[in-house]
Amino acid sequence: MQTTPNAGPNVPALNCNPDELRQILAVLCRCTSPDEIVYFGSLAGAPPFSEVAAYDLAILTEHRTPDEWETVGRQLRLQLPARNRAIPFVNFYLLPTREARKSLFYRFVRSEGRVVFAADPLPPLPCDPDKVLRTASRLGRHYLTRARSMFDAAAQALAAADLRQAAFCNACAMELILDALYAVYHLELCPLHRLPDLFLRLQTISAELHLLLDPERAGVSRMLARMEGFRRMALHDPDCPVLRDEVTHYFDRTRTIRARIEQLCAERLALYDERAATSGGGNPPSEPEYRIRTAADSPAASFPARTADAGADDLSVRHGRTANDATANPVQRADADAAPLP
Repeated sequence: MQTTPNAGPNVPALNCNPDELRQILAVLCRCTSPDEIVYFGSLAGAPPFSEVAAYDLAILTEHRTPDEWETVGRQLRLQLPARNRAIPFVNFYLLPTREARKSLFYRFVRSEGRVVFAADPLPPLPCDPDKVLRTASRLGRHYLTRARSMFDAAAQALAAADLRQAAFCNACAMELILDALYAVYHLELCPLHRLPDLFLRLQTISAELHLLLDPERAGVSRMLARMEGFRRMALHDPDCPVLRDEVTHYFDRTRTIRARIEQLCAERLALYDERAATSGGGNPPSEPEYRIRTAADSPAASFPARTADAGADDLSVRHGRTANDATANPVQRADADAAPLP
């Protein structure tokens, strides 16, 4: 691994600005006191995660909770404003160290990405590609099935001119659609429930989806903020304004977004399927297992049937460390404050 001299965290010379990445890592290290930072995604030379150019980082720390990612993000933007960076997006995840070592998401990005900072080298853990595929398929099917039901309910309510019910059901369908995208990419149930938060968390996955959700390019999705109001108030507050043109517009936008997210989920599942096939844990399917259905059936991603042992594997954590472990993962202890900010 090539490093930048006197840079603090080790930064590989990849398809990014190493000095910029080093500065970002220095700020994140000061804000989170991490045990380890994994750099993954296309800029790290790994399988794509963010289609929008972004630094994808998994931060293992016991000093921050996952819910504090927005707080840490604000601190990063204050110290390194996005307008001053060549790549403005930093897509990072705060993962509790002990829990993350059991996480499928961490194991997957750790196996595909690179460790660019380690307070103390952690032994690598195996990633089961078959379990990754089964988990993503099961969770994606769970959310998308319910999203389609809510979307159908919204269509029926709109046809019956029940605008409040239509607005509510459409907003619920949007949440479930975004939940599906989160689950397939992160291999876990979605912990976020506010539509604006989901946008901020998922905004780098697809450039097309980003523009669909934020056509004004305001950095926040005004549509999702309005739909969040519908979800909370349309059925309960008689003074909540619900206009037919607005509800119809959001319904049409949701249909387009749903088709794009189902396609993204299918493409991600195909990647997991390829990993499972090449790992020796399974054979490639005789015909495409993940596809976008035609208009003859449904514009939806097709998911394989759930197997009986889905989720049954034990992800035990190795607690002991040996000299061989440290040698196999030669990440040197780094001083996060060694990289001066511009």
